[in-house]
Amino acid sequence: MARLTDREVKTLKGKVSERVGGRGDGALLFRRRESGATEAYYQYHFEGKAEAIKIGTYGVMTLAECRAKASELAGLRQEHPNLKAQLQQRATDEAAAEAEALQKAATEARRGSLQDLLEDYTAELHANAVVSAKEIERIITKDFIEKHPEVVALKARDIEPIHCMTLLSPFWERGAKTQYNRARTYLHAAFQMGLQAEYDVARKSRKSFGLTHNPVAALRRQKEGENAHDRALTDEELRHFWHNLVKAKKVGKLVTLLVQFMIATGGQRPYRMMQAPWSAYDIEGKVFSTPSLKGRGKARVNMTPLTDRAIGILEEVRTLTGQHEWPWSYTGDAPMVISTPRNAIVRFIDDEASWIEKEAGKRVQPFTPRDLRRTIKQVMQRAGIEPHLRDLLQDHGQTGVANKHYANNPDAALPDKWRAIREYESALADLLI
Repeated sequence: MARLTDREVKTLKGKVSERVGGRGDGALLFRRRESGATEAYYQYHFEGKAEAIKIGTYGVMTLAECRAKASELAGLRQEHPNLKAQLQQRATDEAAAEAEALQKAATEARRGSLQDLLEDYTAELHANAVVSAKEIERIITKDFIEKHPEVVALKARDIEPIHCMTLLSPFWERGAKTQYNRARTYLHAAFQMGLQAEYDVARKSRKSFGLTHNPVAALRRQKEGENAHDRALTDEELRHFWHNLVKAKKVGKLVTLLVQFMIATGGQRPYRMMQAPWSAYDIEGKVFSTPSLKGRGKARVNMTPLTDRAIGILEEVRTLTGQHEWPWSYTGDAPMVISTPRNAIVRFIDDEASWIEKEAGKRVQPFTPRDLRRTIKQVMQRAGIEPHLRDLLQDHGQTGVANKHYANNPDAALPDKWRAIREYESALADLLI
């Protein structure tokens, strides 16, 4: 069987072939179809029957390419005598592998980004009526999503500790050490939610994250800035602060009234007051209601009695923001942010207004809103108010049967709260003179 030439193949009328390798290795066959196309085949015998496997079309493939492909198939046939069955199995395997690869690619394309994870986390906080949900969402949006778009655009499962460092380091570098720990907590909680909730049938979001670990766990919680404090203002400092906060530069009337209202109501948490709309303040009933919860879960209602001093402050606030939905709002579009009272205190401390007696070098020493809350509790203590009433008024540490009773019926706590705040108001009035 002589070697073919291009001329012979081009002028072919029927079919022609040449041997591939040695005896028994099969042949390279060319066949001219009625359409005029010349097709190339590798022909061999298996179990006494002639088999042909198409190689391609001559003209699209050169003669040399057809020979090379035929030789390749002859070599494969030595390992797999039933060559056609082997090629069919290979095609099936390759199709399955390609389908699997496409499925993996599609699954990976559907994997949620870090931004998706963070938005799912804040949505869950809102769905569970977590009191601090808006503030957590503000921090996540402002400090993570807006400031680090290149990080939050990554798939959540690809986030590593180094990316978490990128998100959290700015807090530490600007000296916001307590805020660093809180932001770390929020980021850790978001990943923990992603790990646990993906296969939760009650979960509304159907985004998939494919998380296998929590990368935030590798970042240490910093003790600096989170240690317990014992700072409390002296009576002189508290009196001076009450009367002079408004005099500090960049401290407006509204935030001054907010801080005074916090003091007048026995040290209520400012964030809860700020989030409460005017409808939560019942002037005639002398009470205001806010959600009461630290952490996660369904919120209950905390009712706080309003003294004449507190009502007087609210009436003054009404002249400033009565047209808004919230008393404590500058624009009417949203309440103040949580940092507003803290910033007001910082500005007061840095201002001339903090001097009590400049000649004597006496001024109000640095403190935080938490220190102010502690100061108020100590005023109550000196006034002889019982510990459980102090805690009840500040909505602090209420657990057990009493807490369940008050949660189901917030009015039940009001008589005890009124007793506490009347005694506190008497002590505060003497202190502020």
